[in-house]
Amino acid sequence: MRAEEYASLVVACESGDPFKVLVVTILSQSCTDVAALKAYRALERRVGVTPAELGSAHIEDIEASIRAAGLQHQKTSALNALTGEITKFAAGLRGVLALPVEDALKP
Repeated sequence: MRAEEYASLVVACESGDPFKVLVVTILSQSCTDVAALKAYRALERRVGVTPAELGSAHIEDIEASIRAAGLQHQKTSALNALTGEITKFAAGLRGVLALPVEDALKP
């Protein structure tokens, strides 16, 4: 097993950002990790990979960026839903992860 074969592990080691790891995990669904990482890098260059950047980006830009991973319409929808949920919390995903489970699950 080589670390570079796993897109989520590569992004986790590079950034340490749980939001970015979650984004690349969404991108890796139903495709290879090589394609997911290629799509992630394109998204990072073109749009950015923060809740604010994804939330303000045009859908067409996100879809074009992640086309290498396939299912770009569905994955863009999932990324938009994720971004919408994360932006509800002032502390972002790290803040959600720091909450007790019962509090993190509250709507």
